[in-house]
Amino acid sequence: MQATGAAPHRRQTVKESNKARNLSWFLLTPVTGLVLLVILVALLVTSYEYRHSDRIYTGVMAWGIDLSGLGKDDAQQELATAFPYLEQEAITLVDPVSDQHWTYAPAELGMSFDAQKTVEAAFEIGRQGNPFNRIKQQFGAWYYGSQVAPVVIFNEADLDQAIIDLAGEINQPAADANLGFDGSNVSFTTSQLGRNLDLADARVRMMAALDSLQPAEIQLLVHETQPRIDDTSGAAQEIEQIMSGPMTLYLQEPLDGVDLERVTLPVEDLAAWIRVITVENEQGKATTRVILDENALVAWLTPYAELLQRDPVNARYYFDDNTQELVLVEAHGNGRALDIESTAAQFLEQVRTPNRSMPFILKE
Repeated sequence: MQATGAAPHRRQTVKESNKARNLSWFLLTPVTGLVLLVILVALLVTSYEYRHSDRIYTGVMAWGIDLSGLGKDDAQQELATAFPYLEQEAITLVDPVSDQHWTYAPAELGMSFDAQKTVEAAFEIGRQGNPFNRIKQQFGAWYYGSQVAPVVIFNEADLDQAIIDLAGEINQPAADANLGFDGSNVSFTTSQLGRNLDLADARVRMMAALDSLQPAEIQLLVHETQPRIDDTSGAAQEIEQIMSGPMTLYLQEPLDGVDLERVTLPVEDLAAWIRVITVENEQGKATTRVILDENALVAWLTPYAELLQRDPVNARYYFDDNTQELVLVEAHGNGRALDIESTAAQFLEQVRTPNRSMPFILKE
């Protein structure tokens, strides 16, 4: 009874053993293939890395230059000759008012290219991180390409000095109009606007152009300052008119007891009386005015005032006893005097006109 019960169990065990043996044979091929594939990939990666052990990985570029398979020294030479931007006259500055141009190479403005550090950065691609990351970088560079940003060194002190030197050429102080008079000759110069380069604005614009690594034309911002005195030509013309000829004074009517012909004031005396003054307003603007020395004019008129002076004379009468009336013996005479103030005022006005002759002004 017991012997007959064990036979089916042994048959089932054999059957399961056969199935397991068949399954292992079935899996042996893909597992073996996978292992071989892993070994093959490892060999390829090892071989790829070995071939690039002292060279930049394939697909790595800097500034559009393919550095694939180059050693560090060769890569530096390649980059140094392939980047002419620094030595080209690529930055042009323009004065918008004078249209003057200044052209600079970026190297003159403090920019330099560090080829060594750029190559070092390119060399590190595919060699950073864990093995998986390194393989990922290597594959990405080989399949897609990998660009390395160039390492550019910028010395801002050179840029600042270049801007200061440029300002030295552009800047000019405002110049007032000037009037020159030496007592006989008169001259004048016109005013000139002041100009000052905006250093901060120029710096910002030049930095932006250099950052782009492209040629650029930059419009400079130049501030203008107004002169204090705009024009002196009118004052110069006024002096010329004053000195255009002598002034003549005369009596409008003959006067008893006065033998006075026309009196001439020579140009030399007029020139000696000229005074040039500057008058400034509340806004800081100024004008040049031409005046004559009134004290000198009054002093010149004073002797003629004494000559022309006449005191008033009362009428004289006597009493006629026969007619019982006053009889006129001598008529009265009005007094007269030179009106120095009015004469001087008219003189100061007329001396600035082509009319060079005027009367003495008398008052009774």
